[in-house]
Amino acid sequence: MSSEPASRQRTINPMRLGLLAFGGLILVLLAARCAGVFADNRPNEAPVNVVFTSATSFSLAPVETTLHEYVHCPDSDASCRPYLTTGRSISFSFPTAYYRTLANKLGGPQAIISLSLDRNTLGPITLAIRAADEAASSGGTRSLPLYRYVQQNSMSVVLETKVGGSIGIGPDPEFVKTQLERGDLRPAGRLCDMTFAFARMATDTSVSNPIAPLADTRAFVDRPSASTAATGATCADRSPICVIAFDYRGFTGSYTIKRDQFCDWPQETRRVTGFLDRHLVRETAARPSS
Repeated sequence: MSSEPASRQRTINPMRLGLLAFGGLILVLLAARCAGVFADNRPNEAPVNVVFTSATSFSLAPVETTLHEYVHCPDSDASCRPYLTTGRSISFSFPTAYYRTLANKLGGPQAIISLSLDRNTLGPITLAIRAADEAASSGGTRSLPLYRYVQQNSMSVVLETKVGGSIGIGPDPEFVKTQLERGDLRPAGRLCDMTFAFARMATDTSVSNPIAPLADTRAFVDRPSASTAATGATCADRSPICVIAFDYRGFTGSYTIKRDQFCDWPQETRRVTGFLDRHLVRETAARPSS
């Protein structure tokens, strides 16, 4: 009989021990999977982060994110590998505060890179939000102009790639051009080197200016230029902003612009692409076709 007090005796249940060991094995396998231990079984694949939950951060710690170009998978091909890349990619290093989603903050391959900028400085708009929050917590009305500044000068910049069944979130100028040529959209005229079409024919036909506040229009650039890279735009009904579509090193990009500053899109596009260039850390070419 054990001389150890009953309160200190421990009995090990073999079934419980087996379950704990099995659970530990599963966790190790999942961790190895996330760490890419099995990557050799799927060469040239890059699964994307799909946690699109918004997450605000004030951290300036750099996080690297990557957009890969993926091999197109036809819907009818069940054997197609949806995350198979062509080898072409672009990688960025942004301070965490720029990223809008949890997926971006976690880093790695992405379907969409979504950034929040201060339109004037091209710094993270979250720094202005933090200043407004700190002013609000101290009382008084000092925070009101700061919040107004955030509201008026927030700028969204998005880069995306087509992977799996993903659908682009930015303007699609080629689709607008096709719809206009087929007569599915009503012409809205030309302005600032873009051709516009009314998106809602029933309500927009009385609007003479395609970027007027009441106009709901889509547009494409009349004469695309490598110096600006912009391809088209969307101006939603009653919204104070429009969205400019542009090409960035072969990937689809878009950014927001104030409606009353729409015609500044050539220089604004150059500002945005210059900003992206400054944070670009790596670019790879596609693999030679076999």
